[in-house]
This record gives sequence, structure tokens and C-alpha cells, in this order.
Amino acid sequence: MVPHKDSLLTMIVYFSYRSCEECMKESVWWNKLFRDLPREDLSIVGMVPGNEEIEKIKQKYGILFPVYFDKDLMIVRRFLISITPFKIIMNRRGMILYMAPTYKEPFSQEEFYYVVIELLRKAKQKEAQRNWKRY
Repeated sequence: MVPHKDSLLTMIVYFSYRSCEECMKESVWWNKLFRDLPREDLSIVGMVPGNEEIEKIKQKYGILFPVYFDKDLMIVRRFLISITPFKIIMNRRGMILYMAPTYKEPFSQEEFYYVVIELLRKAKQKEAQRNWKRY
């Protein structure tokens, strides 16, 4: 399943088999976003280094959303990722709205869910304003 090309927001989660175990507990919140929000609002894509087995990683962490290889480590180099998991959220025009590693603290992990909901609310508001200007 490829991300919905017309989603208001796209979230890329970069992780690997060697990601911080405590930090990967945030995957519960990523999965909740994936289950709760329509693809037209938010597409979520996982990325892993090209030398890892996607199905084993998805099973290990219970990932529900699609995961793809970063074969040439293009994402790592483009965003200078040195700590995983790492999250990037962008709008449909490719503007980066959020970039950060995942933290170990459970309250920070839950808070991320609400950060995404707020980013989505703002994106919908901007979209509505854009549509109003057309009339």
C-alpha cells in the first residue's frame, strides 16, 4: 500500500532493528494514528535501512503501516538522521512541518500523537482558507 498522494500530511518514521527499544514503544501511537485517521488526512510510511528484513521488524514492533527500504540511505543523508526512530512530517507540498527523534519518556510519546492531531487541524484550516479564496 503506497501512501495516499493527496494526503494533507505525510509522516515518515525512520527506524531499524537496532532502534532504541524504549523509544520504539511510541509505535503504539503511530499505529493509533494509522488506524484512526483517513489516508486523505495522514499517510504514514516507515523506512528502514536497505539491509534489514522488513517483515521481521514489523513483527518485532507491531507496525501496521507500510514500511519500505531506504536502500541507498538517501533519507538518512537528506535529513542527517543519527538517532532512530526519527519522525518527519510534511504537508502535501513537501514543506517539513516537524522533525525529531523519538524520546524514551512515555508522556513524550503520547504527546507526539497530539502534536500530529494539531498539525492536521492547522493543515485542514489552511486548506479550507485556500478553498474560500477560490470563491
